[in-house]
This record gives sequence, C-alpha cells and structure tokens, in this order.
Amino acid sequence: TALPSGLSINASSGLISGTPGGPAQVHTITFSRNDGDGNTAQRALKLNVRDCPLGSWNFDDPANPGGTIATAAGGSVTSVAGASGSALYFRGVASLTPYNQGIGNPVFSFEHNQPFSIVMWVKLTKQPTSAPASLIYPLVSKGGAAPAYSGYYFEIHSSAYNQPAVGYNRLAFQLTNQLTGRAGPMIWVYNTTPVSTLNVWYHVAATYNGNGLASGVKVYVGGGSANATHRDNLAGGSIVNTQPLRFGDYGQNYYNSVVMDQIQIYNKVVQQLRIIKAGSGSGTVATSLSMTSPERILCGNLCEAYFGNGTIVALGATANAGSTFAGWSGGGCSGTGTCLVTLTADTNITATFTTP
Repeated sequence: TALPSGLSINASSGLISGTPGGPAQVHTITFSRNDGDGNTAQRALKLNVRDCPLGSWNFDDPANPGGTIATAAGGSVTSVAGASGSALYFRGVASLTPYNQGIGNPVFSFEHNQPFSIVMWVKLTKQPTSAPASLIYPLVSKGGAAPAYSGYYFEIHSSAYNQPAVGYNRLAFQLTNQLTGRAGPMIWVYNTTPVSTLNVWYHVAATYNGNGLASGVKVYVGGGSANATHRDNLAGGSIVNTQPLRFGDYGQNYYNSVVMDQIQIYNKVVQQLRIIKAGSGSGTVATSLSMTSPERILCGNLCEAYFGNGTIVALGATANAGSTFAGWSGGGCSGTGTCLVTLTADTNITATFTTP
C-alpha cells in the first residue's frame, strides 16, 4: 500500500528511504509477496514517523552535560534535580555550548523567513533584582555581544530592563538584525504572564512562523500565550550568524540564577495541546506510549505540551477509583475511546470525569 509522502521503497530489497513530508503518526503498511504459482502472502507492519526536534537536551547524565561549559567571575553550571530526571543549574556568569553544531554553526541557524521553535522547562532560584542584580536571565540564544547581535534570544527580563517597561520577570523572545548597534530590524515579543515564583517549574515555549513580523511569534508561559509586542518587523534583515547556540550567558556577562531542563529546538512551528479536566470525578490523561516526541502529557488538573504543526496525538483517559470517565470535548474528540487530535492550531481538550 502507499507509503507516506516523501518515502519510496525498493521493490527488490524492501529498503524504504527518503524524508517523510507528512505529519508525525503511525502508518500501517501492507506488504505482499507472490510466487510463481500465483500464491500471495501478506503482512501489515507499522511505520512510525516521528516528530523529532532538531535538537533535544535532557541533561540526565551528570557526567556529560552535552556540551562545553564556560564560566566567568565565579559562575558555575551544576547538575541538580530536574522537572524530569536531572537538570542544569546556571549560577552567575555561565553558559553551555552544545556539541554537534556543524562547521560554522549552521545546524541551529534560522533565517528571517524560516519557522523554528524553542520548548523548555525553567525554574528561578532568585529574583533578577536581588543582589547581585541582573537585567536579564539568558536562557537559549544564537547571537552574541557586539558586533554580532544578529540572531535570536530567549530570555527572562527583569523589571529593571528599560526597553520596554515590561513589568516584573517577563519571558521575551527576540529575532534581530542588529549588526550595527541596537537599532536594526527586530521582532521583540514578550509574554505578559510573569515568571516570578521562586523554585517552581515553568513550562515555556517560543515559536515563529517565518513571516518576518511579530504576528508570527507566540511566547507561552505555563499554558498561555498572552503576548505583547515591542518591536514588529525584521524587514527582511538576516538573522543568520556564525555564533554558536548557547544556553545561559552569550557574552554580555549577565548574572544568571535559573535551572533549565528538557530544552528542545524545532525547525518548525509548534502548537500547544492543553488538557483541562472537568466534572466531579478524577482521573489521569496521558499520551500514547508510542509517542516519540520528548513532549509528553501525563496530567492532573491542567497540563500542556507542544508538538510540531500537523502532529497527530493520541490521548487516553483513566478514571480513578470511584470515578467514571464521561468523555472528551474539543479538538474534534468525543466519546470515551482514544482521542486522536491533529494539531494545526493551539488546541484545548476537556476530559470530564464524574462520580456516581
């Protein structure tokens, strides 16, 4: 039977090759074999097309953080407990440059007209305005200090940051062509929900659709994309540079005090899938065990995850003792069986549990 788009099969060897162009999902492929007497044998096999990030770092091996650590002025990068497994604690002026970035650092370069996304977990251990104070807590960037400002930056900005007065601890995403000072073409979007509670994990993301405008950017904090715009046009200005991808400081000597975990970078737009539980009962909602994305849903009252645009996600619900799962609503799902949702936009799905 037909293979997913972008794949082909060698009828003699059975070798499947190519790059799948469709969404991540499991395909059932039926293979037939005939002999000279007209007999036919068939077998149906599963072909799993994965929605893999361009890069993914879970920091679960304390002996191998996945890159080169650089520190200054007493800064440090240490392994600590994470949102899942282990994580890295960036304290002071410190950064991690991941391995395998390619010659000239092209692997994680994106042009102004290319979509890409960053998904991660982050936890503050002190406020940026507490001594020693810091205007910015850098998270993920591919850019640097002058004259190489051109690039992209995912950061937490403190209330002391004066362009603009965004309020306390706002998550900001910048794409900039500032090759000459700070006045070049730029997209600058921040989420109005503060990242301000200490020692609490925040699931955050930024995604860009490549349209060159702030309307193509979404910044998520804890399940919402309540965005505001400061700068709104790249004007076709290139954001490609030869700087490496960095976690933590990027040459500005900002004092950091955050824990980072489960960092993922996609060369595509991601969509948010959010699960809301309703009703008098209780239970859990989880993605299928065959789901191969680093993102997972296994939730209590409210949870969210981010998947590549077009991904087909399978959800199942299990009621706790004394409760009954009453069904799905939203995302085209209904009934009590498996919920299959194709993510082409941010989607909320409600799982209702009842009691007798």
